[in-house]
Amino acid sequence: MEPRISVITLGVSEGTVVGSWSPPYSRSINVAGWHLHFVTADRSGGGHILGCRGRGLEATLQDLDDLRLAIPETDQFLHADLTQDPSAALNKAERAH
Repeated sequence: MEPRISVITLGVSEGTVVGSWSPPYSRSINVAGWHLHFVTADRSGGGHILGCRGRGLEATLQDLDDLRLAIPETDQFLHADLTQDPSAALNKAERAH
């Protein structure tokens, strides 16, 4: 399935950015590198961040070195073909402008 991409420019907006950084070796279960999302303060808009700039920003970082991943044990999941490398599709969806 080809990812659908919509690019929206929010302009001046107040809100919250939440994201994570994952190492390249984790690319089959997560987006390698920075993966950021934004939601406006009034919760009326947001999504993936493909680029941003701002003034008066505040940041809080948390360093986590332990990741626990819960894998479904359903018959459908256990028999799914997960051999494809999702890198190209993720790169297109996450970094396209």
